[in-house]
Order: sequence, then structure tokens, then C-alpha cells
Amino acid sequence: MPLFMHAVAYRFGVAVEMVIEAIGEALFERDDEVNLDHFADAYFVRTDCDEEMNPFISDYWQGIDSTVVLDRNVAEKKEPRKRSRRR
Repeated sequence: MPLFMHAVAYRFGVAVEMVIEAIGEALFERDDEVNLDHFADAYFVRTDCDEEMNPFISDYWQGIDSTVVLDRNVAEKKEPRKRSRRR
């Protein structure tokens, strides 16, 4: 459990999505059980990271900053939203 929570950066929504993706990987491979490899595949699909940055593969998962890995595909530049006014 600590590995999983670290991998999803303690984000409940990401945790739920990751479980669903791992189940999907297991179903795709016609496996009877979900295992760490399925979570590793789901993490790779979500983050497009190297194996060294995948907590489900790396022996040094505690040293991975999973917030950076999960957020690197999020655009840093966000345009300010303007409130539309109805007249």
C-alpha cells in the first residue's frame, strides 16, 4: 500500500483511475489477477515515463518524486479565465 499511495502522490482521484487502468490491463492480457505489472503498465500509459521513474518497477521507488512525474504532462501555462457577463 505505501508504494501505491506514493505512486499516485496521495491523490484519491488518481488512485481510482490507476486501479481502473490496472484492471483494464489485466483484462486485456486475459489474466485472472491484477498484479504489479498491470499497475506498472497503467502508470507508464498515464505518465509516459522511463522505468527508472516508474515506482511499480524501480527498486528505489521512495526516491521518485511522483508529483513531478504525474504533473509533467500538465500544461504549466494556464490562461486566466474571464467571467462572462450576461446582459
